[in-house]
Amino acid sequence: VQVMPTFVPPPEVQIQQPVIQQPVISNVTQVAPPVYAPPAPPAPPAPAVKAPPSVGVACPNSQEIRKDIKYPIKARREGIQGEVLIEFTVTASGEVSGVDVKSSSNPVFNSVSISAVRQFRCTPQPRDIRVQVPFVFKLTDD
Repeated sequence: VQVMPTFVPPPEVQIQQPVIQQPVISNVTQVAPPVYAPPAPPAPPAPAVKAPPSVGVACPNSQEIRKDIKYPIKARREGIQGEVLIEFTVTASGEVSGVDVKSSSNPVFNSVSISAVRQFRCTPQPRDIRVQVPFVFKLTDD
């Protein structure tokens, strides 16, 4: 016959519950609500800029010069047509300066267009003005 040992329960252990500390607020500061600035009023419109005078007004002989341009031989021989836009300054004394090719469909027309503008006789202006003048080169049967 076998004897079973007697059951001995484990010792009782006291388990302490953790103490949860609540945060302590020591200082309360009033924060002002954000201040929103009203949007800036829209900028006033820019004053109207008076458009520069047309080339015919600023340079009275421009039409005559433009109609007498010789069609470039190379362009005529090769059947080339095109357009050039020249921009230049008419000074307060009426001089032509700062002649630039603004756009060109074919460089063969650039030099004759620049030469034509340099022949313009322009009237003095209240201040230096930039002027653009188009040149159109079209072949005709004459």
